[in-house]
This record gives sequence, structure tokens and C-alpha cells, in this order.
Amino acid sequence: MSEDKKIDIETEAEFLANVIALKMEFEERLEGLADCLAIHNNPAASDVFRGLASHITSNIQKLEAVAANHQLPVIPPWEYQWHCSDDPEALCIDQAHYMMSSRQALELALFNEKRSVEFLNKVVDQVNNNAVKQLAAGMIAMEQEFTESMQQALDDMEDDMQPCEDLDPPNMPE
Repeated sequence: MSEDKKIDIETEAEFLANVIALKMEFEERLEGLADCLAIHNNPAASDVFRGLASHITSNIQKLEAVAANHQLPVIPPWEYQWHCSDDPEALCIDQAHYMMSSRQALELALFNEKRSVEFLNKVVDQVNNNAVKQLAAGMIAMEQEFTESMQQALDDMEDDMQPCEDLDPPNMPE
């Protein structure tokens, strides 16, 4: 969805279906990056992504509990209502690399969490249904608390920006 396009969510069920899909995609990408970095002997960054994925799993469970009272529609991925071409919590893979530091991993995840808050703010601003607005506003508070805790973790984190030694560098033809 382009950033200029209005968010078209009419019911709580539509909103929950979109948000649960968003969270599940984020969780999947975090787990995939954690697995990839573990394979590449980068446990520090892998642990950051795995810890964040665990938090997202908890969020999904809370959302599914709320959604249990609704018949969620099946929405094709190309009709999701987030405000950018990719979903707001989808990690920008082009910024990830197998030698990234734990700080870089947390910065990348924080960037994407902020995009999620932007999406929720757009829902509050653009959707007409007051129940949806209330759900989104509640989620904004939860997401902002999480981004603040991530920012505090970054502030408290020691600078580990030195690249780790590549024990198995790519073979380049001479």
C-alpha cells in the first residue's frame, strides 16, 4: 500500500486481522534472521532477534485473545492495509548482514517498531469506526512502551560496533 493511500479498515475484525498478520510477519522475519545469524556464528545479534521474536509472540497471543470474540476475515496479503509498500514491521533486509553487531540488530528492530507505531497512528487518524480507533490507540500505548524499552536497552548497551572476525569469509575469485 502506498504511503498516500488512505487506510480502508471498517471493522474491529478487519483491524485485528491486519495487525495479527503484521505481527506474525515480523515474528517470522525475526526468527529467520536469528537462525541465519546463529548459523553464521553471530550469537550476540541472533540472541537480540530471538528475544524480540519472543516478545512479539507474546503480543500475538494477546491479540489472538482479543480476536477470539471476532470472526476475522481472510485478507489476501496484497490487500493488507499498512501504509507502505512493505509491511511496517518487516525488517529492512538490505540493512541486515551476517556480521552485524547486537547494537545494529537492535537499531534495525527499533526502526521497524517505530514504523508500526506510525501505522497505528494512521489508523487512529483515518478510520471512522470508534471501536477500531480505541483498539489502535491501546496498541499505540503498548508499542510505544516497547519502543521506549528498546531505546533504553540501546542507551544502556555497550558499544559493540566493532565488526566481529569473519572466521569463514566468502571465497572471492582472484
